[in-house]
Amino acid sequence: MLNADTSENQTINKYIKCIYCDKLHPFSPKDNIIHYEDNVLRCPEPISKDKFECFTCGETRKTLFIKENLENNSPYKRCSKCEQMGKLTRHQRHNHYVKCREEMFIDAIKKCDKDNFIKYIKQNVNVNYVIQDRLTEEEKELIGCDDFKEFDNKFNTHSYDRLYNFYGTALPHRHHNSHTHPTNSLQILIDCLEENNNNQEKLVIYFNMMKMLLMNGANSVSAWHFFLYRYPDFDIDNEEYNVIFRSIGLIISLDYIQKMKK
Repeated sequence: MLNADTSENQTINKYIKCIYCDKLHPFSPKDNIIHYEDNVLRCPEPISKDKFECFTCGETRKTLFIKENLENNSPYKRCSKCEQMGKLTRHQRHNHYVKCREEMFIDAIKKCDKDNFIKYIKQNVNVNYVIQDRLTEEEKELIGCDDFKEFDNKFNTHSYDRLYNFYGTALPHRHHNSHTHPTNSLQILIDCLEENNNNQEKLVIYFNMMKMLLMNGANSVSAWHFFLYRYPDFDIDNEEYNVIFRSIGLIISLDYIQKMKK
């Protein structure tokens, strides 16, 4: 559900989806529009009075509430435990993000997981999918990201920093037209190479992944520009790099040359 329904808000091109109310809220520091800012409850949208739950932990078992709270129709009622602990901030009901197939495909590349990589290739995954844009570290500081430390970042499944447009469509990474940041599957594969330069087994897997990506239409033009930016001293004869690593660079460059000739 959108809460951005004014023509003024439509002029703002970045929105975050609130982890408390699950609505879209405009984000524009230059206009002093920053959701969560200076709000002890962390979200200005009220909880529906029809819902019986603890404001700070989401508890719904009525046996854990004192009598006064059971009779209280306020959206800010708290269970006995939260009252005793002095908790005041709002329950993060919508703090989970479900990844799309393309995001899980990119995860398979990062983990060098050949089985899931092949599975998604067979499902005709979009190999040129551009990862979703997120708030920068500076922007996260503006919304008080220290208050979101309890998120499980192990698999990057949190949702508070993801960016959308007015209609709720995920924004592509703001650097996707640049060669300085990996934003698609082939660039991300290239970014994984250096830390695995001495791991022959993983490099073989990445070599085969690279060939399958190119065979399925991966953008070698953006990939080659990123490769040169990421490894500026790359040379096919530079023995500091593993021979498989050099072969990956060579094949991407040849595919790039072929595409530029068309």
